[in-house]
Amino acid sequence: MDIVLDNISLSPVPVDLFQNYPAMRAMNLIVHNLYFQVHKDNTGDVYIGKKNMNLTTEIGIIGSIRPPTANGLPDLTMEIVGAPNPYLLNEYFVAGSVLGDKVRVTAQVL
Repeated sequence: MDIVLDNISLSPVPVDLFQNYPAMRAMNLIVHNLYFQVHKDNTGDVYIGKKNMNLTTEIGIIGSIRPPTANGLPDLTMEIVGAPNPYLLNEYFVAGSVLGDKVRVTAQVL
């Protein structure tokens, strides 16, 4: 599953891989890994965390991805080797330091 979250806000928004499939939104999908990659036009950091993440206090932030450089598009992968499907998708959120940046989110189910 793969989607680009456009115009991420400065406050946390859910990692919603089912934007176009409302019936699937209610599912608490368990995934094996999560992969985040910034868009080539981003100018700020993208943060990944839990619902309560706060960019000022840094509470609830799991990781951040810097803006792209001439060397490529930074990314972040969350995976626990040997633990199939350890992540509940609806527990993860993204936020940006610049309004309007984008992030590609990919999830794998085993």
